Amino acid sequence: MDWHVRQMMEVLRGVCKDVGGELYDSPSLNTSDQVESNSPGWHATLSGREVNVVLYDVPGARDHFSIIMNAWPRITLSLRREERFDWLKKSMGKLQDVQVGNADFDRDFLIGGRPEGDVKQFLARREVQDWVKTLGDFHHLAGDQGFFRATFPLTPKTRYEPEDLRVRVVSMLRLAEAVEKVGLEAPRM
Repeated sequence: MDWHVRQMMEVLRGVCKDVGGELYDSPSLNTSDQVESNSPGWHATLSGREVNVVLYDVPGARDHFSIIMNAWPRITLSLRREERFDWLKKSMGKLQDVQVGNADFDRDFLIGGRPEGDVKQFLARREVQDWVKTLGDFHHLAGDQGFFRATFPLTPKTRYEPEDLRVRVVSMLRLAEAVEKVGLEAPRM
């Protein structure tokens, strides 16, 4: 097992000890029809929600870990940091980028999803933007029927502490709770 994987398993062990849950070496995990893994990780129920932290949950990819929770949003959501040539793809109409009205947030993130008005309403909320920023350096945040997932880098240079992971898990819990309410709340004025 690589050093950074051993280090991450120690972080998971620390979170497991602090907030409960089950640490496993190689589970057959299925949080929804779309999320399956046979990777090392941690599983718990927090605030009545199934939460999984999984190393390498995409076949062939050994450079990330994911926080996955069961969720039933009424929107599809895809959010990632803007990359160097995204402006070109957007100008050619090849990328969707929902603007939420916060110049810094709109500049930093590429946002997609449906229905667009509900995605915009959800991400325009200050507390939602704060939770997204609290996730730190993530590759991708996505939600659809049955799951809500954030993917983070995991390389030999990446170092996580139990508190880092706890903060990310709590932010994901808040985001999952909020995203399930989209479309059920009256618009904020």
